[in-house]
Amino acid sequence: MNIEFMASLPPIQSAILLDGMGDGGRIKLDVPRQYADALLLLQRMAGQSFKVIIETVPKAEKAIIEDAREDTREVADDILSGLTPFIPISVK
Repeated sequence: MNIEFMASLPPIQSAILLDGMGDGGRIKLDVPRQYADALLLLQRMAGQSFKVIIETVPKAEKAIIEDAREDTREVADDILSGLTPFIPISVK
């Protein structure tokens, strides 16, 4: 199974965490909401191993990601302020 989506590293200190023993790490990604379906597929792969390939994108595509990131922040702000109801999604 191949899953493909656009993402960026968030501007936070904990975006990349290295294991204290030095034998691994954890990466956090910002993913625009237009790729939510890909994230749901990825969630179904929990517990499995998979290969990760990172490719940089041209500046024009980067602008699209930044716009989507801002849209995601606005939705999150609306949910937190109570303007938009949060509806949890269950995947079977």
